[in-house]
Amino acid sequence: MDVDTTRGCRLGRMTQEEVLSQEALRHPLSSSFLSTEQKISAALEQAQCAGALSETIDTTDVATTLVAIVQGGYVLARALQDPQQMDKALRGALALLESIEGRYHHGDRTILHHVFSWRDGFPLYIRAATDSPKSRP
Repeated sequence: MDVDTTRGCRLGRMTQEEVLSQEALRHPLSSSFLSTEQKISAALEQAQCAGALSETIDTTDVATTLVAIVQGGYVLARALQDPQQMDKALRGALALLESIEGRYHHGDRTILHHVFSWRDGFPLYIRAATDSPKSRP
């Protein structure tokens, strides 16, 4: 399923003052962002346990960074009406992850296999920590 990144993120578009000032509207929005961060952090922790990521890395900080990169990609794609902006943001995020990763001691799966599900060499979605790692094509 292709996503039109030039429309922005459905959740990100809701972060307007009118929404944020009303707890009934803000709570589900913040819960969704926090849930995404927690899933990414759990996947990163799984990668640490597997030896694919240094134990000195703060997985919560990295998870927050990844969410911020994706949201920023949406903002740039929308503001410039250029889907390549999201592609650049995702490539940058992947490069950052690759730069901090370690390697398994037995095998060649990397941190990226823990965090993302893959199709045709591109990340499809953030893998839940309970999903089994699949190899990247």
